[in-house]
Amino acid sequence: MQYTLLGNTGYRVSRLGFGSMRLPMLRIGGEEYVDVERAIGVIHRALELGVNYIDTGFLYCSEESELVVASALAQWPRRDEVVVAAKCTKMRASDSGDLRRMLEHQLWKQRREFFDFYLFHGIGWDNWHEIDERIGWIGDMLRAKDEGLVKHIGFSFHDKPESMIRLVDEGIFELVTCQYNYLDIPRVFELVNYHRVYSLEEYAATEYRALVQSGADASVCVRCDTCLDRCPQNIAIPDQLEEARELFGTVP
Repeated sequence: MQYTLLGNTGYRVSRLGFGSMRLPMLRIGGEEYVDVERAIGVIHRALELGVNYIDTGFLYCSEESELVVASALAQWPRRDEVVVAAKCTKMRASDSGDLRRMLEHQLWKQRREFFDFYLFHGIGWDNWHEIDERIGWIGDMLRAKDEGLVKHIGFSFHDKPESMIRLVDEGIFELVTCQYNYLDIPRVFELVNYHRVYSLEEYAATEYRALVQSGADASVCVRCDTCLDRCPQNIAIPDQLEEARELFGTVP
């Protein structure tokens, strides 16, 4: 494993981190829950191979991911060597004080006294400030850092590059988690993530209707398998498109 200093924070982290948005799942009564034994095994294997940075989020895996990460680290003999980043979500930021309540709940779920990094999840320039005007979450975040509950403040990002620069120039952030992939994720798969990972079923179904109307939905796949030769990650794209078609069904 290769390691590097994480900006100016002083943390020495593995170049490859572990994201806990997708853990092994099982179905109970038609609903998906984390397969705890398998998930802990996956996390421990990553740690065995030298990973020492774990990214978590409030909504991940039906809001169970943080509990499983906590269990995995509780069983790990060198827990204090693992750097953990957590994220508050705008999906639960409705009222004044919600960020603080979210943070305290996440610390309880992860059995921690503080987070190495605490991030605003998936913000852009506009919504970050719009939410702050309603609930004052920037001030809550700064107070949490002053109290030692958060060592470093960051944000994850899915907006335009110029918006990222404006956010960085605010001067309070020490970490950016930026969406990046060898392949820009197709909209179909993005909507599957919204449905399964974030439980935004109605939103995903509504957006999928737009794909159907534009002729860009999963049903256009004819299984020519041309995509398989072009995918550097060897993803079974036709199979995943079929899963998406089955997930959303025939949308009128």
